[in-house]
Amino acid sequence: MKNSISIVGAGNWLISYDRIGPKVLELIQGRYSSEVELCELGNTSLALLDYIHSQDLMIIVDAGLQGKAPGEISVMVPDLNNPTVAITSVHQIGPVETLAIAKRLFPEQMPKQVLLIMVETNGIDAKMEETACQQVVNILDNEINFLRTMT
Repeated sequence: MKNSISIVGAGNWLISYDRIGPKVLELIQGRYSSEVELCELGNTSLALLDYIHSQDLMIIVDAGLQGKAPGEISVMVPDLNNPTVAITSVHQIGPVETLAIAKRLFPEQMPKQVLLIMVETNGIDAKMEETACQQVVNILDNEINFLRTMT
């Protein structure tokens, strides 16, 4: 049985500190089999509601402002019961807040597992951005391969 996996890129190509999600999606286009759905949210995180369909794994890639070093990557399982305490997205309503809303609206459709990959973009330059995006691709490869070995 195949796993269903969604990789969601949040962000806006036109704003340098917010283009991590779409840039990573561009890097992985055609990289994975059809079991991996690529979803570009743009800068409207509420659009995430349209991509929730009981998948085995949803990985969200986004730019963040967490006060860390530019380009530093955080991988976490978001707390959907308390979504805004430790995570600050560059969006007004970020992906984590949207997932918390979805959990209340249609809990039966929630992904079995959600991972959030945040890249600190405050002070990031082009070289750091390229390096961070490639590191995110490596993290995605590891997560997808791990899930495949579990089935």
